[in-house]
Amino acid sequence: FILVGVSNLMLYRTAIKEEQKRLFETVQSQARLIEEFARFHSSDNYDRLLASFDTILPHLIEAHRKYELHKKTMEFVLARLDQGNIVFLMRHSNLGHEQPKPVSPDSNLAEPMRRALAGRSGTMIGLDYLGVKVLAAYEPVKDLNLGVVAKIDLSEVQAPFRRTILITLFASSVLILAGAGV
Repeated sequence: FILVGVSNLMLYRTAIKEEQKRLFETVQSQARLIEEFARFHSSDNYDRLLASFDTILPHLIEAHRKYELHKKTMEFVLARLDQGNIVFLMRHSNLGHEQPKPVSPDSNLAEPMRRALAGRSGTMIGLDYLGVKVLAAYEPVKDLNLGVVAKIDLSEVQAPFRRTILITLFASSVLILAGAGV
């Protein structure tokens, strides 16, 4: 039983690290693409940079609608601080594209986005804007004061490991009882 537990724990930690890496690569590439498109359309003027982003946003939303994410609960969100609240500009999810309601930065919700909007970059396990525990990667979009988050429900990552533990514990129990009976 200890061997089954330790091996599953090691596999789980590896899966978490791989998923974090994939999510982090996603947010970094998306942030750099948004920055580059905005710069291309604006030269070096900050007001034109913001205006060019407003022009790019509908195209960005449409591009995201044209592909399906690889996980059921995976989600990609883009937000900014507006009048003291986190305002979501885009949500790409297999479950829908409607924009979430604004979230107060003082709330315990949307922790990955709060970190991105604070200029931080990384991965974490925390609560999303709905209060769901997620594995998330976050990245700021420089010069536009935006944040990008890619996330997946932690329960989706854990599901195959829970199933495997139950199956291996059952099989181990049967084998141990059969061996003891013999």
